[in-house]
Amino acid sequence: MRFFPVPQRLRLDNGMEIYVVERPGQPSAEVQCHVRTGSIHEEEFLGCGLSHFLEHMLFQGCRDFSGNSVADFFNAAGGDINAYTSFDRTVYHATVPGDFAVEAVRALGSMVRYPDFPEERFAAERDVILRECDRGNDNPHHRLFHRLQEMIFPQHPMAYPVIGNPMQIAEVTRERMASYWSKRYLPGRIFWVVVGAVHAAEIFDAVSDVMGDWQTALPREVVLLPLRERHAVMMQEMHFADPLSRVAFGAPLPPLNDDRIPAMDLAISLAAGGDASALMRKLRLERELATQFADSSFGQPVGGMMLFFAAAPQKKIGTVTSVLRKTLADLAKNGFSRHEVAREKTIQFSEELQSLRENGEIALRLGDALHCGESPEWIDRMLQKRQSLTVDEVNDAAAWLFEESRASILTQIPPENTAEKMAGKQQKSAETFAAVAAPNTVYRAARQLPLCDFSLVMPGGVIFESPENAGATYLITQLLTAGSD
Repeated sequence: MRFFPVPQRLRLDNGMEIYVVERPGQPSAEVQCHVRTGSIHEEEFLGCGLSHFLEHMLFQGCRDFSGNSVADFFNAAGGDINAYTSFDRTVYHATVPGDFAVEAVRALGSMVRYPDFPEERFAAERDVILRECDRGNDNPHHRLFHRLQEMIFPQHPMAYPVIGNPMQIAEVTRERMASYWSKRYLPGRIFWVVVGAVHAAEIFDAVSDVMGDWQTALPREVVLLPLRERHAVMMQEMHFADPLSRVAFGAPLPPLNDDRIPAMDLAISLAAGGDASALMRKLRLERELATQFADSSFGQPVGGMMLFFAAAPQKKIGTVTSVLRKTLADLAKNGFSRHEVAREKTIQFSEELQSLRENGEIALRLGDALHCGESPEWIDRMLQKRQSLTVDEVNDAAAWLFEESRASILTQIPPENTAEKMAGKQQKSAETFAAVAAPNTVYRAARQLPLCDFSLVMPGGVIFESPENAGATYLITQLLTAGSD
């Protein structure tokens, strides 16, 4: 049985590919322009965050849109435009009404092919990214993740954060960025995915009009060495000024298109996904050891990463770490029962099929396949693999995933006396609120970083609406960010 819709495909003479999934009856369309370049491709500029910085700059003006007017263009049509950068790709995407899809292609094509890199916006956007770094560095979860990333991917481009390191970002010049764009943004590295209420012929024509005559040399690919195998657990400790302590268990994953990935997804979910999972029972429900617990994983064509995370008061973090390690060791040795695997397989397969109702999810799956060098048929093969998984395959995956000799374990604790000091500061701050706060205003001073956060909370929502003005609250919130006099 085929689950994934068959896309129509066109390859232009310059090597650019276009994939379209027509879905008659859908009111909207998802338009995505994928560029096969990300942080792992930055070579001598690793750590500068060039791919991410470039993504920001493409919203600052191009041949057909001055400044950031491209966002206004999409908003006026009732659509939404955004972008993201990861280790291996940069994706410019828009969700638009179906009859606006051709215009969306032309606008995204102009951004990608004809960027202005305006000098007056370059320094300002660099400051925006540096402030992003500041916010991340003030977040204990963010710091924990990136240290673990360095442990899991030593001497590999994936050890560097996608956003870059602040000192290296500060050194990026407009000339370096323009050179990087001309080197990496080439037709042979770009493909389009369009899903929804569209006609394939119209999309093919629109991409051809904007990019069909873009002729460049064949791209030279960055040679990436495979991830190094490790045969002994790596353990480290770091400090962060926060009353809670944290521990993370991380391990590398095989490439996204590895045939074992469906079984590994199932094993990770059984270990840590939801209240019925083994780690959630041991760490929160049975003994109330951890105040927070979560799992995370991501896949890339070159390999990915699995992460289990728990937070607890410092006096409990040693016990939390021991329980975490023992539980995973038991799962690696004994696996899961036939009933557990059957239940989770049914849940996951149902969720997979339900997600394919969404244009954006179809486009995302197709993009993953193409970035892995696979055909669209590969998506169906993986879905069928999920459906046919056996308990032995899932337990083999668990034995490989949770083998501690492949793992990195990172503990994050506060510096000496930090918890007591911060508790004292919070008490003192609370005592001064009543004396200095204006009516209906709450203020808290935290001077670790040169940042200010503001929140404005007003009474509103659907409970205040009548049948005559239903939906007014949502419309107002959208208009508040659209500008003012």
